[in-house]
Amino acid sequence: MISKLTLQPVQFVFGMILARLISPDEMGILGLTGLFFAIASTLKEAGLGAALIRKQDRTEVDCSTVFWYNIAANLVVAVVFWFAAIWFADFFHQPALLWITRVSAVMMLLNATGSVHWTLYAARREFKTPAIIGIATTLTVMPVTIYLAYTGWSYWAVVMQGVMQGLLSLAVIWIVSPWKPKLVFSWQSFREFFNFGIKLSLSGLVWNVYVESRKLVIGKFYSPGQLALYDRATRLCQMPISLLQGPIDGIIYPILSTIHDDRKRLDRAYRQYMRVLLCPNLWLMVTIASNAESLVRLLYGSTWLPCVPYLRILCYGFALSTVIRVNHNYLMVVGRTDLLLRREVILRTFGITAMLVGAYFSVAAVCWAFMLENVFNVILTVTYTLKVSDMSARQQIRDFYPYLIMAVLVNIPGMMLEYCNTPYYIAAFLGPLSSVVLYFLVLQRTRDASFGMIMNTVYPSKLWQRLERKFPFLARYREKHQFEVVLD
Repeated sequence: MISKLTLQPVQFVFGMILARLISPDEMGILGLTGLFFAIASTLKEAGLGAALIRKQDRTEVDCSTVFWYNIAANLVVAVVFWFAAIWFADFFHQPALLWITRVSAVMMLLNATGSVHWTLYAARREFKTPAIIGIATTLTVMPVTIYLAYTGWSYWAVVMQGVMQGLLSLAVIWIVSPWKPKLVFSWQSFREFFNFGIKLSLSGLVWNVYVESRKLVIGKFYSPGQLALYDRATRLCQMPISLLQGPIDGIIYPILSTIHDDRKRLDRAYRQYMRVLLCPNLWLMVTIASNAESLVRLLYGSTWLPCVPYLRILCYGFALSTVIRVNHNYLMVVGRTDLLLRREVILRTFGITAMLVGAYFSVAAVCWAFMLENVFNVILTVTYTLKVSDMSARQQIRDFYPYLIMAVLVNIPGMMLEYCNTPYYIAAFLGPLSSVVLYFLVLQRTRDASFGMIMNTVYPSKLWQRLERKFPFLARYREKHQFEVVLD
């Protein structure tokens, strides 16, 4: 959590600076080979890292076997990509891809020499050292990258960021890690790990191909600039979702699994999680969509304004991700993985079809296809959940629509500022500020159950107690508003 909450805001500011130094056309070139590297990364690792973590009685022979396999697999991939770089450059009509791809291939091979070291830290649940190394190397390399971009290195500044951070992390992990590989290889260990890991690898392959295919289609049929605009809008939508939903999402499944035999309690807990996550996430996505133009102009500059339409569409698509994810966890808890598999087949077929149809018209149509896919995903996933639970469709709707209505209403002032030619630096500040104040007041006045759960969690914290000592009005606020956790 410390690593994530430290790096993400810093990387966000770092991305803002680079966006003003590197144009969308130049930045988009870097994303053209994303699909091919995603496929290669999934296949070459073959899930052996996860298998090594899973085995509790792992030996030195096991670790060295995985190490030498990684070296051999990455060497093959690096050689393939070195010669395929000419094809990539011709396929996308971008000569710059030749050496970008080759440099990336060499770094992939070098990074493989430290993969087992990182895996063993995770297996031993020693997260402190990797977190410190990640934060330190990132903060060290960022100023150099900004200097290179400022002095005209363009997209090569970003490429060199990956090279410098990779080499620095590799040097540090080899120095601090107590494990060193031995010249041994066991076919028995390899077969054991491969039989387990290949299934995970193929599953990840399907997901990576599906996610990266949008970028491939946009980069091939439009331009690197359009790809960069789409990627920038996607990242801006994903960052707040990952910060708010990510930490909670990681504990929903293990917690709900402990009460899966008590269906009434499970249904009630499911609805509580749904509402607690929808409360901030829906508001945040609608706020970004409502103030998109002023925020993009303030954060990235006028050069990136063409991504505003994509950002607005994607925000409403990502707003549905909470409903999808919580329902997904519910089906996992009750053991209906057959329904999840059926959903994946239906959904991916629908999604790829919608994406290809959208790509025929425009990049905005690809974004609308994503929105339509998520709507279909919600309908499909909720339908399966209703089949295996005692909940009704009315309850699902009642958990969702109040937060959507409130989020839209409290953002009306921000929308008015956007369309009244207000200076962007004023609109980008007053729009979100008025939204958060109004939303807080509405949740407080309606004594919303999810808001009550959040506040009842905040009140006992040491941070809140320190704030009360410094600001006495917070203590008076707590005494006046004793929230009741009531779920209709």
